[in-house]
Amino acid sequence: MKEKLKEILSLRFNPLFLEVLDQSHQHRGHAGVKKGGGGHYEVTLVSGVFTDLLPLERHRLVYASLEEYFGETIKSPREKIHALALTLLSPEEWKSQT
Repeated sequence: MKEKLKEILSLRFNPLFLEVLDQSHQHRGHAGVKKGGGGHYEVTLVSGVFTDLLPLERHRLVYASLEEYFGETIKSPREKIHALALTLLSPEEWKSQT
């Protein structure tokens, strides 16, 4: 799923920087994981698409791009996202942080 996330986000946002970390191992034993509730991912994405957008607007764009991987309609836990931590930056914001 990690590679699928990278592929989808790369196609949609043409990132200057993209990092996807699978944090699912940190959540073993949690109720949602026991039920096959999907993976926990942390994404850092730098894209010109985010220029002049509010953080909420950026999050909405990313969630819309990945909406088919959330929810109960997904049968395979390997194809499901349970939690997604997002750091979404414009190129200007990223440059000021590095």
